[in-house]
Amino acid sequence: MKILYNRFVKAIAMLLLLVTAVITIGGIGGMYYTYSNDSVKNKENPDFNKTRLAKSLVENSSFRLYRYIRDEMDQYMVGYYDDDGVYRYYNETVDATYYDDAGNTDDDNYNSENETTAYDNENTDVSSNAHNMTDGSHSIDEEYDNAIEKVSKETSYLQVVNDLMSDEYVNYKYKMYYNDKIIISNVNDDDDDIVKISTTTLTVGDRKYITIENYLNKNLEKGDVIYKKYQVFDIITKNYNVIKYATIISGILAVILCMYIMVVAGYNGQGELELNWIDTIPLEIIIFIAFLVQYMTAFIISESGTYELGRMMDGIFFIAIGSVWYIFTINIFISILSRLKNRVLFKNSITSKIIKFIIKCVKNVVVNLDKKWKAIITIGGCFFWECVLFIINISAQSMIIWFIWFIFKIVEFFLLMYAFSLLLELRDRIKSVHDGNTENSALNKPMPGLFGESNEYITDISAGLEKAVAEKVKSEQLKAELITNVSHDIKTPLTSIINYIDLMNKEDIQNEKVREYIGVAYKQSLRLKKLTEDIVEASKASTGNIEVKSDKINICEIISQSVGEYTDKFEQLNITVVFDESDKGYEAMADGRLLWRVIENLFTNICKYALEGTRLYIDVSQEEKYVKIYIKNISKYKLNIPGDELMERFVRGDLSRSTSGNGLGLSIAKSLVELQKGYFDIDINGDLFTAIITLPRE
Repeated sequence: MKILYNRFVKAIAMLLLLVTAVITIGGIGGMYYTYSNDSVKNKENPDFNKTRLAKSLVENSSFRLYRYIRDEMDQYMVGYYDDDGVYRYYNETVDATYYDDAGNTDDDNYNSENETTAYDNENTDVSSNAHNMTDGSHSIDEEYDNAIEKVSKETSYLQVVNDLMSDEYVNYKYKMYYNDKIIISNVNDDDDDIVKISTTTLTVGDRKYITIENYLNKNLEKGDVIYKKYQVFDIITKNYNVIKYATIISGILAVILCMYIMVVAGYNGQGELELNWIDTIPLEIIIFIAFLVQYMTAFIISESGTYELGRMMDGIFFIAIGSVWYIFTINIFISILSRLKNRVLFKNSITSKIIKFIIKCVKNVVVNLDKKWKAIITIGGCFFWECVLFIINISAQSMIIWFIWFIFKIVEFFLLMYAFSLLLELRDRIKSVHDGNTENSALNKPMPGLFGESNEYITDISAGLEKAVAEKVKSEQLKAELITNVSHDIKTPLTSIINYIDLMNKEDIQNEKVREYIGVAYKQSLRLKKLTEDIVEASKASTGNIEVKSDKINICEIISQSVGEYTDKFEQLNITVVFDESDKGYEAMADGRLLWRVIENLFTNICKYALEGTRLYIDVSQEEKYVKIYIKNISKYKLNIPGDELMERFVRGDLSRSTSGNGLGLSIAKSLVELQKGYFDIDINGDLFTAIITLPRE
């Protein structure tokens, strides 16, 4: 199959296409050249004088004869000024009507107006009623009559015209009449070897002025254009069938060759797509050259003869010109096909480069514009376009304009709805990130413009938040593991130290100072043990490594039990507990063991930091979903610290640290309450310290 793409085969196909195109176009031209019902039917003895060709030839000669006479008449015509002040000649309006030898017009088969216009390029139509106008002293009819009479008397001039026509058209005979009077003729009255072809009547306005009878020699003589055209006519007529079938066959071959060239266009000899040098020329230049060649071809044809005569007379010349134009057009079409197959139709075009340059400039301007100005320009452009359409609608009242305006509003509505839906999606995603759901907050579908940028920003925030949370969790886990491991490592030797100190304390030691030293060591060992246990408990509470068994608990009852446990300590500090111990039936979902530990930590802090001789207020209230416990006391130290900071680990209200304690009590209490799905808050108002425990009812 590669032979089909061979360059030599393509060249042969192009050559054959040229030949078949010439034969096809020449055959069509030849058959049209012999266009006549009589000549086609009777090919053995065609009557040339009855053909369209003969009629066209004599009418051409007739009109040329008229122009010779008219040019001479111009010097005898008096001009006039029309209503617009323009100087006019009376003979500017001329119409021609042709009659056959039977005196009938031939308008169905011949367009005399086109033929007249084609030959008489100087003829201009001023007014169909010009002959009725006057210049104030002479009528047009009178002036035209005088001009004709003077011309008819110029025998020397008429002889020159007669000789000129005889030299150019040997076979053409004529008689020119003015008002039924012969003014010029080259016909002998006793000449029987001529045949009348048609009669030409030239008029000004609606009045006949000149009539020309057209004749041809029955036996054409050599030497003029008519005889040369007759020879071509005779050859084509006698070989009409051969030309007809050759035209059909060559036309079919031309179509096949065109299809073949269209298929292989753009392929090299190996059957691969490839561009040649002509395909790299910009498309606009190719199209311009095509129109230029077409214009030059039409110009050559128009300058080589008349509209009608040129098509029938100079056949071979026009076939050659037409073939060149046809092949050139085919090659341009092949180049366009090659560009299409290689997908570079507009790649090298000047228009494409200009558009790309404009887009690049606009893009640079748009990129450098502030987003606010982009929005202003976009909204302003839409508003301007809508105002323009509305004004056009008001002024034109056109249904098409109203329809365009309606379509514009529909598009505007859907764009606004689309933008609103994107805003809702962005809001939902922001809410998801706000709620801590960073994994399912991503929107996979693309968003245009500012929506897309906002979506990317939210994605980055979500990813950063997720990373920070993961690092925080990992840090807390490492911290908890470190605390647990260190506490365990400390607890083991500390237990041994406490045990040995306890054994030493049981010995009978007489030295009081030694016994005092042993007592201090034992006391500090127990304190260190308590600190270690609190650290481990705080670590477990903050990381949630404590088992929680929630159940319905009577809050007033557990508080009463806790108060009972600490009654002796409160009495030693002269702290009066104010609490309504009556059972109010307030119940909450909590773990009794953990809640006891929370209250115990609070009471322990009160014993350490409450001002002696003050009151401890305990109150329980019930809301729709929660039960709240308020524990209030007066601090013996200035509380110049926020409540949130006071709940941090190792933070104490006693800045001098003169009392026992490690600053873990409130932190442990908060963690334990949160494990029970509750809330722990501290409110500090001067020296008034209030701890608030909120537990869920269900």
